[in-house]
Amino acid sequence: MSYVGPLVAAAAGLLVSGAAYLEWKERRRYRGYTAYCRERGYAYTKRIDGEDRKHKATCPVFEVGDRRVWEHTIRGSSNGVPFTAFEYTWYTGSGKGSSVDRIGAVLWTVEQTLPRFMMTSNHFWHTTGTFYRGELIRFDESPEFSRHFHLRADDAAKVRALFRSDMRQALEVDPRHRVAGYRQELMWWRDGSLPSPNGLDQFLMEGDRVRALFLRS
Repeated sequence: MSYVGPLVAAAAGLLVSGAAYLEWKERRRYRGYTAYCRERGYAYTKRIDGEDRKHKATCPVFEVGDRRVWEHTIRGSSNGVPFTAFEYTWYTGSGKGSSVDRIGAVLWTVEQTLPRFMMTSNHFWHTTGTFYRGELIRFDESPEFSRHFHLRADDAAKVRALFRSDMRQALEVDPRHRVAGYRQELMWWRDGSLPSPNGLDQFLMEGDRVRALFLRS
C-alpha cells in the first residue's frame, strides 16, 4: 500500500491552510488599523510602492534589499507634531541564502538641519547597521551607550555634538531604540513588525519621546 498519495495531499492541504491563515491574518490587521485610524482621525494606507526611495538619504536601511515593501502607513499628529508610522520589509539573497528583515518605524519632518547618522544595535546578529559605511563613533564616557548601540555618521564631529550626554543616557535605557536622520528628517524604529492597534499608542508615545530628545538644544 502506497502512502505517497495521502502524504502529498496532506502536505498540499497544510500549504493551502497556511496561505489561508496568512491571508486572514492580513485582512484582520487591515481592519484593525483602519478602525484605529478612524477613531483617532489618522489616515491609513495599506501599501505605498516606491515610498522608500523618497527617504533613502535619511535612512540607509532603504538602500538595501532585492524586494522592498512599505506598508501599513499611518499618518496623523501626536502632541501637535505630524508623523508617519509604517512597517517596512526588505528581502536579501535568494534560495537557502535568502533572508527577510522587518521594522516598525515613525518618521518626522523636523525644523533643524541634522547631520547624517544611523544608530542601530551593537549586537552582531543585527544586520541593519552593517551596510552603512559612515564613521563609527564611540563614547568612552558612555560605556553603556556604546555597548548597546552602533552609531555611524558622515560627519563624526557634528554627530558627537548632537548626541549629548543626557540624550545618550535616555537612549541607553532601552537598547531596542534605532534612530537615523539627515537634514530635515528624523526616523525612529524597532526591529520587527509595526505593533497591533492595541500597542500603537504606546509605540507612538515612545517614538515621540525620542524625537523630543533631538529637539533639545
